[in-house]
Amino acid sequence: MKNIYTKLLFLGFIFLGLTSCENYLGDDFNDNPNKVTEVSLQAMLPVAIESTSDLHYRIAFTTSQVTQHMYGGGASDHDVFTLASSWSEAYLISMNNSSQLIIQAQEENLPHYEGMAQVLMALNLGLVTDNWENAPFNEAFNDFDIPKPAYDSQESIYASITSLLNDGIANLSTPDVEFLEPDSDDLIYGGDMASWVKFAYTLKVRYAIHLSNKGGSAASDALSALGNAFTSNDDDFELVYNDVNRNPWHTTPVLANNTGNISIWPGAYFIDNLNGVNFPLAGLIEDPRVRVITNTTADNILEPITGGTLDGNIIGNANLDEGTYYTTESAPLSMVSYAELKFIEAEAEMMSGNSNNAYDAYLEGIVANMDKVGVDTTSRNVYLADANVAVGSGALTMALIMKEKYIALFLNPEAWVDMRRHAYSTTIYPNLAPPPPGIQSPDVPIGGFPQRALYPLDEYNRNNDNATAATKDFAAKMWRDQ
Repeated sequence: MKNIYTKLLFLGFIFLGLTSCENYLGDDFNDNPNKVTEVSLQAMLPVAIESTSDLHYRIAFTTSQVTQHMYGGGASDHDVFTLASSWSEAYLISMNNSSQLIIQAQEENLPHYEGMAQVLMALNLGLVTDNWENAPFNEAFNDFDIPKPAYDSQESIYASITSLLNDGIANLSTPDVEFLEPDSDDLIYGGDMASWVKFAYTLKVRYAIHLSNKGGSAASDALSALGNAFTSNDDDFELVYNDVNRNPWHTTPVLANNTGNISIWPGAYFIDNLNGVNFPLAGLIEDPRVRVITNTTADNILEPITGGTLDGNIIGNANLDEGTYYTTESAPLSMVSYAELKFIEAEAEMMSGNSNNAYDAYLEGIVANMDKVGVDTTSRNVYLADANVAVGSGALTMALIMKEKYIALFLNPEAWVDMRRHAYSTTIYPNLAPPPPGIQSPDVPIGGFPQRALYPLDEYNRNNDNATAATKDFAAKMWRDQ
């Protein structure tokens, strides 16, 4: 794998990324009179952040089709899980950038840069293991010393994520180093270390609940980290784009769809979670978010297209356009949000038998997401007052919590983690069904759901023995979900 895990390739991508990052920061963003290396930390950090956002987009483009938030038009696009470009993005760029940032920050004794890089690495490593399970990590970033790195088990990777977050929090909590602190090069929080600490604790909450099927302390571990995690939408970990560096959900699928190069668009199952089909509403026709995050393409009624076609149970009549929340050219790409955190809290409290606390978190999660995407206050409050939403703590179910989290995680890879943790349960996800034959990937058993991404073919060419040993059946549950 010497062509994948190398500093030389990293440096090449760093320099390729500088021009685009200047669009965020201005031409003088990396002028640092105190820099001691050819590629400064001020230049490396924005590239590491931007590549992390890009990795989220690449993975979500495919996983959103499995969760049926989106539909890709056929077996060539839907449920094809090699995710080859995402694997390359992770190892060539995103994690490699984080690794080199950690190393250089250690060499320059700048703990805040090191801490940010460790938290970024934890997030990127989580994306890798949550999609492929076992993967190279401990031997992956060693220049040419280990050309064929071993694959770490998912259990080991989760332990590494915890260590990265703990070390990151410790580094982020150290005193400032005069004249050498992150500022505008931090594209997310502008150099605010307290916000990075909140983000790290929020990741601890996320990865704790991921282990809900392993027994033990998943719920209590998640709840114990909440006190230091996000406290409002202002804390969200998201990259805001602009009219030069456009949000990738704007460039594809919106611009592609507008020019007739159809890619993906909202799926019927997602729409049916918003229009009262899967979760009937007592006094409303639809969830007000549907008109903000999607747009109708036909009769202004949001419903699945019917008529007996192969696609009849897959595609809805909604679309994304230049004005829908997630797909404007300058829309933020949300990676971890306060709304997600509140729904994790609700789930953990339910698991712990604290229905009152769970209900409060459930309602706060709805408010957070609606406020985030721009639902007006009146429409939001009408929805919150609907009898099938405002059910009271005694009638709250896990299905209602996960329904709201599913909506809040539109275009986020985390939604696929949830579906697998809950075993694609139709109790949790009413009416969820696999795509019909002809749309479903041939690698997935008829009537089944995928549990993992496939390793790309190039990985077998580079590191065949280790990749082959790590390969599991497409429909086999990951360690995390057993």
